[in-house]
Amino acid sequence: MPEPPAITDLAARLHEHLAARRAELLDDLATLVALESPSEDVAALNRTADWLEAWLAPVGRVTVLPGADGRRHLLLEPSGVRERSALLMCHYDTVWPLGTTAAWGFAIDGDVATGPGVFDMKASIVTARHALLALQELGLPCNARLLVTADEEIGNRTSRALIEAQAPRTVAALVLEPPLDDGRLKTERKGRGQARIAVRGRAAHAGVSPEAGINAIEELARLVLAVREVAGALPGVSATVGQIRGGTAVNVVPEHAEIEIDLRAWTAADLTELKARLEALGPYDPAAGVDVAVTIERPPMERMDAVDALLARCREAAGALGLTIAEGRTGGCSEGNFMAAVGVPTLDGLGVRGFGPHTREERIDLAHLLPQAALVGALAADLGADSA
Repeated sequence: MPEPPAITDLAARLHEHLAARRAELLDDLATLVALESPSEDVAALNRTADWLEAWLAPVGRVTVLPGADGRRHLLLEPSGVRERSALLMCHYDTVWPLGTTAAWGFAIDGDVATGPGVFDMKASIVTARHALLALQELGLPCNARLLVTADEEIGNRTSRALIEAQAPRTVAALVLEPPLDDGRLKTERKGRGQARIAVRGRAAHAGVSPEAGINAIEELARLVLAVREVAGALPGVSATVGQIRGGTAVNVVPEHAEIEIDLRAWTAADLTELKARLEALGPYDPAAGVDVAVTIERPPMERMDAVDALLARCREAAGALGLTIAEGRTGGCSEGNFMAAVGVPTLDGLGVRGFGPHTREERIDLAHLLPQAALVGALAADLGADSA
């Protein structure tokens, strides 16, 4: 059996092949950006899913994985892919509401392309599909599947189980989220939780008998400071009070108040400890009631030793493409959190370089489009090649 090509040769051949398809990549990107896909609009998502399903079909078998709410996730298994292989991970939902493209559509200005969702992360979907197709057209091995989900921006409410189900046959997860602003890949992400603290006080007339009441807002204000102390005692942990609600009228002692808190931590142990400490909080006034509810939405993506080998292969391929690979960490989450938490070596931030996700400044660097597609393709051919 012939030796597989060196990853540097794979990268160079793929780049040359993709260069001849640049116009097609840009046309596909323009189409995909125009197909608006806000996370909460299932009908719009499914229109995009219809296009994606047909567009991915020339590469291999496309399986539609329905979510509980009717949205559709897609799994592409290229022809000849091994049972145990790498998994490319993308999402097609965006934060942009329907109608955004009417005033702000896809556009190219020199080496920059702009448009809602172009950076996060429709350009990545285009590079993934064309990288896998290029392997097929060149007769090169493909050792990666592609999972495209429809709810990443809202916490993978219906796709988390589908993601985790891929783990037993995944040798490495390659997440095509945007890299850090300076181009570094992401090998560590914070986990995220959410807490709700509600205080039950007692209403009273603020002028006639304020002493008869229990002020839920005052009680909650003390708890806000307690939350800060809890998080401050754990290095690298944050607990950000993002919403506060309470009271009915200015002349009524408020009987109810509540806060919503964003929780972040670098390790599962710290996130678990933070949860326990918050749940232990009680009222300052024993006559008041305090209810604490904490949920862990995404486990941390902790730095794994097994990522070293992934980075080494990535750097080797990148060298043939004029790219420099470095690693970093971020407090944001992605689908990579789920795969890393179940023990799959995960390399994140392999998307096209750019700037401004979730803002009107969102754009990609077109000079990076083809090299990144070639890099992803080289990894897709190389990783899992020795697995049974």
